[in-house]
Amino acid sequence: MVNTGDTLTTVLEKCGSPSDIREFSLPATYLNSDGDRVIDPSQLPTEYQEWTYDFGPTRLMRRLYATDNKVTKIESLGYGH
Repeated sequence: MVNTGDTLTTVLEKCGSPSDIREFSLPATYLNSDGDRVIDPSQLPTEYQEWTYDFGPTRLMRRLYATDNKVTKIESLGYGH
């Protein structure tokens, strides 16, 4: 079983390779004095990933969301293919 807070290495050890991996990068931002969202060039972007596991037509698929290589959210999807 995988839980939020687990590392992606732990997920790989317990579940194997996912069916799909999507990687995203969001720039670090802040609100300036005018209330505008501004990119902060002094901060590294936030890296996050979505891993999808398709366990076949008799089991629900799972999608894991991870930031900085730690699981932040797990959701159940429909039955697999």
